[in-house]
Amino acid sequence: MRTFYALLTTVLLFALVVTAFTTQELPTTALRERYVRDLTAFQASLASLAKTSEAYDGTAGAYQRLQQAYFRSRTAYKRIEFLIDYLDREAVQRQINGAPLPKLLETAPSLTILEPKGLQVIDELMFEETLDKAALVGTVHTLQQHVQALAEYQRRRPLLDRHFFEGTRFELIRLLALGITGFDTPGSLHALPDTRAALQAMSDHAQLYTPALTRTAPDVATRLQTHYTEAIAYLDQHQDFATFDRLYFLRQYLNPLFKTTLEAQLALGIESTPETQPRTTRFATNYQADNMFSADFLQADYFMRNAAPTSAQVELGKLLFFDPALSQNGERSCASCHQPERAFTDGQDKSVAMDFNGTVLRNAPTLLNSVFADRYFYDLRVDVLEDQFEHVVTGKLEFHNDYFTIIETLGRSPEYLALFKEAFPEAGHHALSKPTIAAALSAYVASLQSFNSPFDQYVRGELDTLQPAVIRGFNLFMGKAACGTCHFAPTFAGLVPPFYEESESEVLGVPATIDTLHPVLDEDLGRYDGRLKERAPFYRHSFKTTTVRNAALTAPYMHNGVYETLEEVIDFYNKGGGTGLGLEVPDQTLAPDPLDLSTQEKQDLIAFIGALTDTTGLTERPARLPSFEDPALAKRTIGGTY
Repeated sequence: MRTFYALLTTVLLFALVVTAFTTQELPTTALRERYVRDLTAFQASLASLAKTSEAYDGTAGAYQRLQQAYFRSRTAYKRIEFLIDYLDREAVQRQINGAPLPKLLETAPSLTILEPKGLQVIDELMFEETLDKAALVGTVHTLQQHVQALAEYQRRRPLLDRHFFEGTRFELIRLLALGITGFDTPGSLHALPDTRAALQAMSDHAQLYTPALTRTAPDVATRLQTHYTEAIAYLDQHQDFATFDRLYFLRQYLNPLFKTTLEAQLALGIESTPETQPRTTRFATNYQADNMFSADFLQADYFMRNAAPTSAQVELGKLLFFDPALSQNGERSCASCHQPERAFTDGQDKSVAMDFNGTVLRNAPTLLNSVFADRYFYDLRVDVLEDQFEHVVTGKLEFHNDYFTIIETLGRSPEYLALFKEAFPEAGHHALSKPTIAAALSAYVASLQSFNSPFDQYVRGELDTLQPAVIRGFNLFMGKAACGTCHFAPTFAGLVPPFYEESESEVLGVPATIDTLHPVLDEDLGRYDGRLKERAPFYRHSFKTTTVRNAALTAPYMHNGVYETLEEVIDFYNKGGGTGLGLEVPDQTLAPDPLDLSTQEKQDLIAFIGALTDTTGLTERPARLPSFEDPALAKRTIGGTY
């Protein structure tokens, strides 16, 4: 009995200690009160902006007052962005701070257009050559209404400690990819003051946790506040958008804050979102990653139907990828158009078609990191990686085959049958089937991950030096050249930060030929023809934003392979895309204004792109393919003959 009472006393004391720690040391209530206060301040700033915009009379003084009111609203929003965007990303994206471009409501049964709303729309209106007062007043009033509705909900919802820490880490990603690049401020380029405001707000909130963190992990508490203090001081001293050293800021401040915030969360014993969800729930980002450029920052299985592929499935997929037995004539494989030596492209403007009957419709993109997308093909017609292969298998210009024939062919190889049973033991008699073929191929393609380039290693602190041209190139890419506003870090593709759950396409106005004196818009309608329910006029000539990682190896470029060198590609962007060439591209999403890049700046951009090259351990072909008794199949060429 004494043992029982002693045990009971110990349990009660432990419960009291835990209760005291959580209720007295973790400032959840104060966090919520501050958030509600800042939310109210944002609403007040919008009321002031509405009043100032209504009073605008076109004079210089009125415009100055309008600018001041607008920037106060931006600062007020940046103080809450790390929480409001984390807590209700869909509402923020659609109504508060989405890109100033129309989109489609994907969940609607028919074509439903969502017109752009919010701060980024206001930013463009404010800094147009002629200010449209009626449009500005209407947009501000609409924003007020949306913020009021969202604020009413936000004030009632509970706020947890993990919301602060995870919201902070997602905001740090946002500051890198959407903040200091100018994406969030397309008209004003007010990016650096915005970044300062966001960091100051997160620092203020982090200080609420300092007492508890000091007792638990004093070194972490000190480093966290030091990083904030030094980052804000750096911004105070470097406010010029064109010359801001983004790589230094990333390496010295954003990434250390990203890591130390995680350390603080772990030190305080605060759970992460994945720990609160069923184990089968998948997330695009790794909540335990300590660097925005770490190899495990993104999680491939989020983008796949078949979660966590096994090594046996990857190896089987590799054999299938290089096996021409999947094509009708037994001479073409996936590697025909996606050659590992060329970073899984083929060096052609458009790949050779089946039986040399012309070419396929588009250029072969790299497969490295291709898994990190929520839609596939240039026209985004496929949702899941596993479903992409059916289009290749049945395409008359590619494999010109069908799964029934492929299954029958592979079934004649005892070695293949054994490999499928080993890779998919749970499938039993259906180990060789359309789903398992697609799963194996996608497992191999998903394994082609390339995040260990010299640039990645430098950002992670594994290399101490980087060529000055590469550093200048990154700063141009993420700044003046505006590449990073479509090719988002760290994939440098169209996978949208900070949550990385959506892939973007862009209308660039790509010409049919390289002739700049008599340019003609390429006839390919891209996304407009990808899906019937996406036949919106603004998707005409819109194509998926592919990665610039390994682009030094993947010439020629663009969906039609029109440009043979990176110099030509950069020149196209420097001129302002198709519109800059004089073409009629009514829905071009690329800014039509010239970038005015110097010859040196163009070379620096190419140097940076070259530093993103990483194919180590990814280019090996199989030594042999599974055997067949059929003489024709037994002699097939690894990777196909053409």
